[in-house]
Amino acid sequence: METLSKQYLHNQKQIPSSVSLEPHSYEREVEIVNTYGIHFRSAALFVKTIEKHDPDNLDVAVFQGRAKVDGKSVMGLVTLGVTQGQYLKIQVKGNGTAEACMNDLVALVESGFKEDDEA
Repeated sequence: METLSKQYLHNQKQIPSSVSLEPHSYEREVEIVNTYGIHFRSAALFVKTIEKHDPDNLDVAVFQGRAKVDGKSVMGLVTLGVTQGQYLKIQVKGNGTAEACMNDLVALVESGFKEDDEA
């Protein structure tokens, strides 16, 4: 029995930390690159991006430091007070659209919430 437990633990250490053991569960850390950080407009774009991907069957959480908010809440995102150069961790869990949702959210954040497109 002890040999089996040691083998199990050994195998667990070989799994890269970025791989999720849950199906349709994704986590990424992204840097806020836009000048004004997360404000109402950028938070609304974040929520609209989630709404394109069957939001009723997705759980989206956003972390900044120890704070965690619902990624589908504009007010929650704004209250994080995230500024340029800080990092967010985005976690998406749910159905088969979770990976596409994560990819779109990361692309949105990395684009600076498309703020340069409006200049």
